[in-house]
Amino acid sequence: MKKRIQIAFICVSCFLGGCSSSFCLTSDATSQLNQSSYVNYLEMAQTDTTLYYVDELCELYAYESGDTAMKLASLYYVDDQEIDNITQLNYSPKNYSDLSLSGRNLQVFSDGLIYASMYDSVEGGIEYHLNYLTKDGKERHEILDLDYEPNRFFLQKETIVIEEVGNDKDIIHCYTLDGKEVKQISFDEDVYNLYGYENSIYVKLASQLVEIDLTTFDSEVICSGEAYVALYKDMVSYYTLENDGNQIHSGIKNMYDGNVFFSIDDAIIDYFDDQYIYTTSYNEAHTTYRIYDWNKNLKKEIRPYDTLGENILGAMPIALQQSEYSTIARIWNGQLIGSCYGNQGMRIYTCDIDSGKCKFIIN
Repeated sequence: MKKRIQIAFICVSCFLGGCSSSFCLTSDATSQLNQSSYVNYLEMAQTDTTLYYVDELCELYAYESGDTAMKLASLYYVDDQEIDNITQLNYSPKNYSDLSLSGRNLQVFSDGLIYASMYDSVEGGIEYHLNYLTKDGKERHEILDLDYEPNRFFLQKETIVIEEVGNDKDIIHCYTLDGKEVKQISFDEDVYNLYGYENSIYVKLASQLVEIDLTTFDSEVICSGEAYVALYKDMVSYYTLENDGNQIHSGIKNMYDGNVFFSIDDAIIDYFDDQYIYTTSYNEAHTTYRIYDWNKNLKKEIRPYDTLGENILGAMPIALQQSEYSTIARIWNGQLIGSCYGNQGMRIYTCDIDSGKCKFIIN
């Protein structure tokens, strides 16, 4: 399989690493999102103007502010033909089928998107691919051929980082852009999320934050004892649970010296920048988003229930508590992005920060 990986990269090396007139890898192209969120199960990526989302039926949507999301493509292919309806999975391929792996990640890359898929060949069985797709969904290229199932992945600087789904251990694989695997790092506990910032990647475990230097590929535990949520520059937000999970304490601290800059009770800190801290309420009847400045002055309060109504199906739990709507998945174009369960699966909504009004982006 290593030989196959090398061959795949030789075929696309000019596409990935070389600078062609239409496609060239730069650090800017691979660092679209400096913060990764507590909600890490959404296959979502963004540019300044567009939010991209792959739903549970492997359908790719593009959303621009104020509009309903537009379907761009289905990421289910049989013998080079795009299949619009995933319920046709019983369609028998002559050569192969290729199906997007739901919820694994989606990353903007130059003029396209990177996503993971399961490739089932009639001749050779199942393998897994990392793919490049143009934003209009019309052109697709295989980037990396894997002999293990990938979970999370991202491209950071000049490194491809992939988490392997393992039985006993979670393994982080680091590749150069020409397909050479330069490091494997194993963890005895589950990996909850991956973050990338400058020359490092950060691995979120249950109660540890591990930094991997992308120059030397050395790893080091830099924080422990809390659950870690979001990173920004050299700071990280975290929380601890008390009273059998009925109470929560959150804060923002320096990752390296432990200096605490902000703290709050009864909320999770989903996102923060130089001006504001964005939080989700914990253990309230209706999920509430509150935005504070660094002096802890409340600047805005948004409750999805007020415009979307009651959601009896709920959302992914927040820590140990059930919730009506999710924590904040993204901050994008003056909007909060969240999710909840619906009759047809996961639903994505936006909440305008100025007006406080929320709406679903896919009807």
